[in-house]
Amino acid sequence: MLNAMKRWLVLLALLSTTAWAQTVSLGLMVSSDAPKPEVALYNLALGNLRLDLRAAGAVLGPLELGLGLRTTLSLGPVGNVVLSGRSDLATDGQFSTRLNGAAVIGAVAVRARLAVFNTNPGQFDLREAFEADARPRLPEPWAGGVGLSLGAGVSYRLERNVILELDPDLSYLAGHGFGGRLSATLQLRRLVEQDDGRVLLLADLAPGAVRGYLATGFEYRWRRGLPATSASLWLGYGSLGLWPGVRLNLSGPVEEGWQGRLELALEPYRTDALPYRATALLQGPAGPGELSLHLLVAPASDLPPISLLMSYRFRF
Repeated sequence: MLNAMKRWLVLLALLSTTAWAQTVSLGLMVSSDAPKPEVALYNLALGNLRLDLRAAGAVLGPLELGLGLRTTLSLGPVGNVVLSGRSDLATDGQFSTRLNGAAVIGAVAVRARLAVFNTNPGQFDLREAFEADARPRLPEPWAGGVGLSLGAGVSYRLERNVILELDPDLSYLAGHGFGGRLSATLQLRRLVEQDDGRVLLLADLAPGAVRGYLATGFEYRWRRGLPATSASLWLGYGSLGLWPGVRLNLSGPVEEGWQGRLELALEPYRTDALPYRATALLQGPAGPGELSLHLLVAPASDLPPISLLMSYRFRF
């Protein structure tokens, strides 16, 4: 594994000589599992493409390689279409590939996404498992195979300060069948002075109908003063019955040049994501680059209960 990582590091160095404005990231994840070092190179230029490269792996674990890309296409009457994708694979056979597209057609913003995978979100970047809208986690038990997810999204301004967002997803898992998820949001801009409100709906049915839930909530975003704060209250029904839920997000400057963010979610009805999760991020300047410390907490899950991600980024 170490020899393979050395070859990957040489490739990163060679590619960097033909790029501009690269950002190098050196990272380390520490948890109850073996420490996992990581090196990444961002914003490599290849024509109209921008590439990201990544290599990571625990000392006794598989080597992980990743490739990301971004570009913008001009399609006449459709306008600009923003395309992005990422593919990650490990030497033990685990992989995840996803493609995303976004465009504005008239008064409607449209989105499309495709993912092919055989592992849970967070396998290659643990932070993905803590995102509220991450790809649904695989059902337990799962005998293995390949999964496919196809999604779309639209955003439409109903009134000046009212925007409707719909994001349906259809998924398929080998050995389980089809499933789906729907996320709907009604944005109420400047509901109270500069503050915003959002009416939320989230429903999920896992492939094979082995699990599912329905939840609705309301979020309030304070935009006056610091730190920036949003809080949402939920009511969800699933296999455990009817349960309340809550999300809290705080972000803002900690001291000169340093930024902090705190996120907390308690959603016991959720079966497609971590029902209990918390993250704390602190980042700021250190020498010629930027230092980031990211604490991730996931009790009662198959992930390490506490993980710390440390990374240092610099440009050249």
